[in-house]
Amino acid sequence: MFICKEQYFTSLLLSLSPELVEFIAADIDSPADLLNLALTCKALHDIIVPFHLHFRKLSLNVSKTPLALWSGIIVKPRLASRFHTVHARNSRDEQGDFYPPILVQEGEAYLVRTVTSPPRDHVLCDAISRLTGLVKFNYTTPKWIIKSQMLWTLSMSCPQIQEVILHHIKDVLTSNITPPEIQCHKN
Repeated sequence: MFICKEQYFTSLLLSLSPELVEFIAADIDSPADLLNLALTCKALHDIIVPFHLHFRKLSLNVSKTPLALWSGIIVKPRLASRFHTVHARNSRDEQGDFYPPILVQEGEAYLVRTVTSPPRDHVLCDAISRLTGLVKFNYTTPKWIIKSQMLWTLSMSCPQIQEVILHHIKDVLTSNITPPEIQCHKN
């Protein structure tokens, strides 16, 4: 019986423990490569599509993002750690938001069980600290989040971070900071 190269690698990958398959999938940056791997067989599809493919880039409008999303990130740190890129803005445009609905559902369930809701800035910084797999972070900050707080959270929580871009609303200054320079710079 002849087995083609793709079938051999797929069967070899599936012979590994689920934890190792998770680590391998988590290390693939390209969504196209993830999708190609997911299309090789149903078993990989069932791991990659719901738990990796939708957890690479988080793109959202902060002013319209439900508090439940941030809470979902807090209560599901394992899923949150799979995001590599965050592009957040605070604008009135209707530009496409993209975030996994499962995080909103988990956050809503958590908020129902919570008696009091902490201040939004605390929830946001706590959620960002759970995004431990971040490589790129581009954020238009509202006035209630200060640069130094955001930079400290990223530098302490995201060991793989390579690029941080912070824009302040109503501020012409932009900080483009890359490691090892993660500290607050004045332009």
